Amino acid sequence: MKILRKHLRNSVFVIAIFHTLFFGCDKQPEKKNYIARVNDSYLTKEELSNLDSLFKGSFSRAELIDKWVDKELLFQQAEKLGITEDEEFLSVINNSR
Repeated sequence: MKILRKHLRNSVFVIAIFHTLFFGCDKQPEKKNYIARVNDSYLTKEELSNLDSLFKGSFSRAELIDKWVDKELLFQQAEKLGITEDEEFLSVINNSR
C-alpha cells in the first residue's frame, strides 16, 4: 500500500511538472506579417497603407515607417513615465478628437 501511494504521489508530481512546463510556458506566437516593430507594437502593411492615404503621398514609405517608429517609441516612454494618465495629456487628446 505504501509503495502504491508513493508511486501515485510521484506520478502526480510528474504530471504537474509536465503540465506546468507544457502549458505554463506557452507564449503568444509572434506576428510575422509586419513591416516594423517596437516591442509589442507592430506596423502592418494595411496600417502603412492607411498612413499613406492619410498623408496623401506627402511622405515616402521609409519616412512613414521612421515616423511611426519614432511616435511609438515616444508613446511607450510616455506610458512608462505615467504621462498618458496625466489630466493635461488626456485633455489634449480629447481636444484633438
